[in-house]
Amino acid sequence: MVVGYAGLLDLGYVAFFAVGSYCAAMLTSPDSPFLHIPYLWTIPIAMAVTMFFGVVLGVPTLRLRGDYLAIVTLGFGEIVRILATIIPAMKGQVGFQNVGHPRAPRLTERRSFPTRTACPGTG
Repeated sequence: MVVGYAGLLDLGYVAFFAVGSYCAAMLTSPDSPFLHIPYLWTIPIAMAVTMFFGVVLGVPTLRLRGDYLAIVTLGFGEIVRILATIIPAMKGQVGFQNVGHPRAPRLTERRSFPTRTACPGTG
């Protein structure tokens, strides 16, 4: 539940996270029937798809305030949840395995300063 600076109650904002996450999972997971692309390429695609759904939801609800806006956003969250369960390509309750993620750089044992094996004068 979120109340923004304008005081408008938003109950379904997590659905936008779900849209972007499912988009990235469907494009990077080996379980997905769709093409597989590198993880970093999915970020702009997931942003565009989520933006599209935001516009589709936002245009009809521009004039809603108060309880009506809360009901519409809650409904959108439930629609996304139900569609993720019903559509077979979205794997429903099972989910995706091995979803793409950024690779961490390998750390080597290089030291950033020189070390001495013995202190001078300790001989």
